[in-house]
Amino acid sequence: MSSSEKKVPKSLKECYATDNVSSNLWSWSERLEVWGGRVLVILIIIGIISTIGQAIQVVDIDEDLVFITVITSIITWILYAFIEYCVYHVLSLLIASLATIVQNTRITANIAIYNVAKEEGLFNEEPETHSSPKTKQPSGYSLSKLANGRTDSNGSWICKECGTKNDARKLYCKDCGKYK
Repeated sequence: MSSSEKKVPKSLKECYATDNVSSNLWSWSERLEVWGGRVLVILIIIGIISTIGQAIQVVDIDEDLVFITVITSIITWILYAFIEYCVYHVLSLLIASLATIVQNTRITANIAIYNVAKEEGLFNEEPETHSSPKTKQPSGYSLSKLANGRTDSNGSWICKECGTKNDARKLYCKDCGKYK
């Protein structure tokens, strides 16, 4: 969907609604966090079993090395488990950050579209009701329709407040100072 086909939100509540992309990213973030915790537990169990196996092998060779072997093996497996958990946790945080960026960008864009539509008078200030015939915005109103009537063929725009023709590069009216 291109930006000119984006639908105009009818209320601020619609601007803040979570979309599927953000929802899926949040789900993946949670799944990675849970998976990281599960793999941590599995690595701890494997580490305990491995340490016991190494201790049994060392006892047969030299009983004096058992303590050093057990400590070394425990530290190694704790390090493996910690690094693994940190990797999954960081991946989860990165995906959660991406979800936040996507969601906040969409919300910002929706609020901007909503404000432009509000300035254009496409709908009333009153909260919408399904039975209200006062709503000016037809369903499916797009951004391309919002721009119509505000610019001419040169790209110049006409101030709705005072009727002054302004340069396309200017955001504020040269006479009254109202925003484009």
